[in-house]
Formats: sequence, C-alpha cells, structure tokens
Amino acid sequence: MAEYPCHNGAMHFVSGDATLFYAEQGSGPALVLLHGNRESHHHMARIAEELSADYRVILLDSRGHGHSQWGSETLTLDVMVNDVLALLDHLHVPSALLFGFSDGGNLALHVAASAPECVKALVAVSPNVRPDGLKRWFLTALRLQSGVLRVLGKVSGWARQEAAYTDLMLHHSDISASELRAITARVMVIIGGEDLITVDHAREIVQCVADAELTVLPQAHHTSIFREPVRYAQLGADFLRSRSSEHQGR
Repeated sequence: MAEYPCHNGAMHFVSGDATLFYAEQGSGPALVLLHGNRESHHHMARIAEELSADYRVILLDSRGHGHSQWGSETLTLDVMVNDVLALLDHLHVPSALLFGFSDGGNLALHVAASAPECVKALVAVSPNVRPDGLKRWFLTALRLQSGVLRVLGKVSGWARQEAAYTDLMLHHSDISASELRAITARVMVIIGGEDLITVDHAREIVQCVADAELTVLPQAHHTSIFREPVRYAQLGADFLRSRSSEHQGR
C-alpha cells in the first residue's frame, strides 16, 4: 500500500480506492482510536494524549472525514470495517485494542464482530447498534434532517455529503444480535445517563456480548467525553489494563 509522510508523524495509507489518514503517538500495545460522525482524529487528541503513556496510539480519520478521502463507496459500517482492517494490515499489527466514540464505538464493535481475531479488547463510548437505540426525539430530528438534506442534495454537493453522514446513522450502522454474539474480545461500554443513546439499549449491547461490562455515568451527556477526556481515558485505561492482567494470569 502506498504511504506518504506527513507532518507530526502523520501518514496515509490506501484502502480500496481511497487514501486515508492516520497518525501515531506513544509506544506499547497498539490501540486504535475511532472518532464519531462528522468528526476527525483531532476530536480524540486529548484521549490520545492520556493513553499514549502506555500504548502505541493510532488515530484514524474515518473515510470521508478529516483528511481522509471518500472514495467511490457508500459510507457504511462494512466499508469502514474494511478500512480499519486495511490499516492494521498496513501497520503489520495482527490484533489491536480499540477505543471508539459514538459512531466510532459502533465501528469498534463491528470490527470485533467481523474479525474477532483482530481485536483483543475494546472500549465503546456511547455506541448504538440500531437507530432505535437513539432517544426518540433525536431519531426524529435525524429523520427530518435526512429529508431536508435529500432535497437540498439535488443542487448542493455539501448537502449530499451531509446526507451521507446522516444516512450512516439512519441506514448503514446496524449490528445484529448474532453479530454481537460473535465478538470474542473483552468489551467495555460507557454510556451517559443523559446520553443520546438510551441506557436500556446499552444494556442490550452488553447482554449480547459474551465478555462485556457496562459503565453508566449518571450525569454525563453524549459529548461529555470532550469536556472530561481524562475521566474517559482513565476508565478505558483501567479496563484495558485490568483485562490484560487477567488474560496474562490465565
């Protein structure tokens, strides 16, 4: 795969017909950070800073986000899973830890379901595996937004791009219960009590995965990870560290 040096140790790799961006910092076990919808690796920078003391942190700009190209593929979880696997192959990392937020959490779960041998453990912050895992008012707002963007998309490239982001959440992000049951990695789901995702849905995800636990932060909102990155990074690090110790002791 082609590789192009970039500033601050950042690099590019090719997945399918798109050139995607990633950056690295720290050393230790490989840990891939996956950002949310309409975001980029910059949104995970503080998390990366906290975790890079113990891990080789790899920050990916998902397809169509940040510095990564769209390519010709429709933006779906399946396509994005292939991108993550292409990144691991590019880096010669046979298996990694994953830490994903929102759509990045969905992606982490789907990678673990699609390629169990490639994921040792993962932290998913505010994931949802079906649109109805979103709170009703937010799901209604997304559907209205999608309708408006589809109309505007007939004359606006920007609207077509925004529609693709919204469609990813509404139509291209489902993970079935059977797929969740295929996950062999150790999983931690973190959800806010005031999140856009319902706590019941988060519990449903955890119940489907063989080795999973749920942490509910009562007063936290969907974007609390950006206001309290140290708290979320520490929760993730404690989980990954404890699970690594358990695994080594077996």
